[in-house]
Amino acid sequence: MKELKVLALKKRVSIKFKGTIRNNLICKYYNNYKYFINFSNYEGSPKAVLEAMACGCLVICSKVRGNKELILNNYNGILVNKNILSLNKKIKELNKIKREKIVRNSLKYIQDNFSLEKITKSELEIYDSLSRDKL
Repeated sequence: MKELKVLALKKRVSIKFKGTIRNNLICKYYNNYKYFINFSNYEGSPKAVLEAMACGCLVICSKVRGNKELILNNYNGILVNKNILSLNKKIKELNKIKREKIVRNSLKYIQDNFSLEKITKSELEIYDSLSRDKL
């Protein structure tokens, strides 16, 4: 965090570090932004990406395992090489209509695949499978 703050000052970038945010306030933060950018080196199950999609942010993330399993490039999000030039190029290519279409697709993707009903059903199927295996 300290290094990031120094870098932001050096580059004269205005940035706010929020630290830990309580679960019940997460949507409030996501809803204040149009874009969610995730430049991680690896993602197992990128919960933050899913949360951002569910809150209507246009997700732009690095082409890494985890992200590539969720994001269909230019359909429900944007995958980029992990460098600032690639990110800058993609953002400049976006227009309001394309951004809104991707956001609609991401909301539908979340609704179709990660709704409470869908997740609950999936977990119950796993528990049923595990209990059958023990019999």
